[in-house]
Amino acid sequence: MSISIYGDFSRPCCFLASRRVDALRARGVRVDRRAVERCPQLPLAGVRPAGADDRLAAELADATALLVAGENW
Repeated sequence: MSISIYGDFSRPCCFLASRRVDALRARGVRVDRRAVERCPQLPLAGVRPAGADDRLAAELADATALLVAGENW
């Protein structure tokens, strides 16, 4: 079996997916990671737009709700 995963690994949900990929790889599943940029127009050093803290808190809450038994940050 082979799986390809696409994600912007700076996003909390994609980070969670990456941890799950590590668990699959540990069990011998072949997984290819493919990075995408959610906002390619941003400078490499990044920017902190208005409301960023609120959006990050919401994303972390969404990702936390996806944790299953035995998973943690």
